Amino acid sequence: MQSSPVVPAMPPTGSAAKSIAPVQHEESDESPIGTEDAGSLSSGVKGAPIVLPANSHFAGLAELQAELIKNSASDFVSRYIFEPVPFAFKGDLNLWLKWKSNLAWMIEVDAREIVLSGSSAMGFSLHPKKNLRAYTPKSDFDICIVSRHHFDLAWRVLRGVDFISGAGADERQKAANSHRAGHIYDGAIAADRILSLFPFGKEWQSALDILATEHPTNGRDLKLRIYRDFDSVRTYLTRGVRYWQASLGSSISDESAIAVEH
Repeated sequence: MQSSPVVPAMPPTGSAAKSIAPVQHEESDESPIGTEDAGSLSSGVKGAPIVLPANSHFAGLAELQAELIKNSASDFVSRYIFEPVPFAFKGDLNLWLKWKSNLAWMIEVDAREIVLSGSSAMGFSLHPKKNLRAYTPKSDFDICIVSRHHFDLAWRVLRGVDFISGAGADERQKAANSHRAGHIYDGAIAADRILSLFPFGKEWQSALDILATEHPTNGRDLKLRIYRDFDSVRTYLTRGVRYWQASLGSSISDESAIAVEH
């Protein structure tokens, strides 16, 4: 295990672990991306203005449109999701590196294997069903963990799960079944509903409980998705980008739909 001077002592796991008071959260961006029909960017916001803070990558929707046209889906993911400091960290590189180094130390992965997606990464969601929903104080943090080791451990558990009992059994059984039917094919495991099934589940949940008390993730719902490799993450994220690239058949004519904070 790597050493880190900035990580607080690990709390007890299991039933003795510290519980975090629930808050109201928006639906995660980490739901499956399908092949919905693309509409226009302007109709996608359904009349609700998108507030782009001064530290956003884009000054307005027209600039986002231009970047979607100019870049391939894969390059767009690299340029605006993989490489920059995530939107929720407001350009603070030191805070971002400290935060993900702490998480990496607690769950025993390399810090480079941690990526944020969704509105906490870009400031708004590119999920086709989210209509470019802006990041808010209630937004979830969707955390991608790229670890073949943990993916294989989790997949071995899911492969052998036939019946789940206990609290929340129906929801966890449904999640396990859906992974066997779909997510595994994509090299992804949405671990937030079934984390307790895995041999590393208690340690990872304890790490999330700690981060839920620290800035900027304090009070947020932290949702983990385990990916087998970076190609699996990129493949997932490019689906949302391609959706919005396809929607550019209808151009934006009214910039007044965008509210820009300064």
